[in-house]
Amino acid sequence: MRKTILISLVLLVLLCLCGCNNFTSSQNSNVNHVSQSVDDRTYTLDMYLGIGLGSTYKDVVAIIGSPGESSIDGDVIKQYLWRNKDGSNISVTFSNGKAEAKTQANLGPFLKDKEKVTLKTFRKLKEGSSLTEVEKILGSGTETMRQIMDGKEQVTYTWRNSNGSAITIVFEDGKAADINDLMLK
Repeated sequence: MRKTILISLVLLVLLCLCGCNNFTSSQNSNVNHVSQSVDDRTYTLDMYLGIGLGSTYKDVVAIIGSPGESSIDGDVIKQYLWRNKDGSNISVTFSNGKAEAKTQANLGPFLKDKEKVTLKTFRKLKEGSSLTEVEKILGSGTETMRQIMDGKEQVTYTWRNSNGSAITIVFEDGKAADINDLMLK
């Protein structure tokens, strides 16, 4: 239980710090829903998605291509961060040598034009919905965190507009357990 709380706190702090990164309007204007036309980032969403829970640090380095910056270096829990020049990043938390949680911040894609999420679409969402049911309302989201918590898999998806407003949903064992909005209009 203590280890679970510690991992949760570490991930929460990391997400808060990463979420504070501001993108300039020139960066936002070049972003579309599918991909960026020119992306000079070293660490990508595809790399993040390729990291499986249970992987070793060596497995993760093989996927990402370089060692991470150690942000927590305890006996049991270790956390590594891979940060791009624009502040976007991948973070992986290891417990007893195995990846137990992973997060990504600002690797995209961002929604724009008619794909934007709004307060109106947010109000249509219901706890207990499956990802498929949510995607019928919002379209495809981006996985931003995956972890095993008390034996249950939790996956967080985000639908983020280019202005930073967003809907974030935590799915626990495949069902929406926590639905949040950020600065929606």
